[in-house]
Amino acid sequence: MRKCWYNSTDACAQDGTVTIETASKVCEGQCKSDYTITKHGFCLKFRATRVDHLQAEKICQSEGGYMINVDTKERLIDFTAIANTTLFILVDGTRTNVNARFSYRVGGDPVANGVVKWRKGQPGNEAKQFCIATRLINGTIYWFDAYCSFEGAFVCEIR
Repeated sequence: MRKCWYNSTDACAQDGTVTIETASKVCEGQCKSDYTITKHGFCLKFRATRVDHLQAEKICQSEGGYMINVDTKERLIDFTAIANTTLFILVDGTRTNVNARFSYRVGGDPVANGVVKWRKGQPGNEAKQFCIATRLINGTIYWFDAYCSFEGAFVCEIR
């Protein structure tokens, strides 16, 4: 946790309204210029380029972030707004086999947090479906288990 000053006269001045940053928000000015500070204070970047899960994670890390883990309802709202497309979108979450739980590089467990809405028949638990993809269908984001080699769009987040 740290203090952030919003609406200050300059980036180094500590004279604006103060707020306490938590693990889920980025101080204004800490978000890269090609990223968006969302309604709930997250620093996100939608990438329509289709790559596999490992490539998406490497791209996000090269920018100082991570592939988004949609682990809170606020993050889901902002994720849905920034990734308003019917493309499949890769998100954080991997497992070692189809019987294992998904684990996440950053943040909490979106399944345990009640954020995930699996599409009917999902997770399919087919052999080697060890990653997660999402898709906007009729205004709802649905989760799918996916092959890690599946190529989709992705969203990076700087936390």
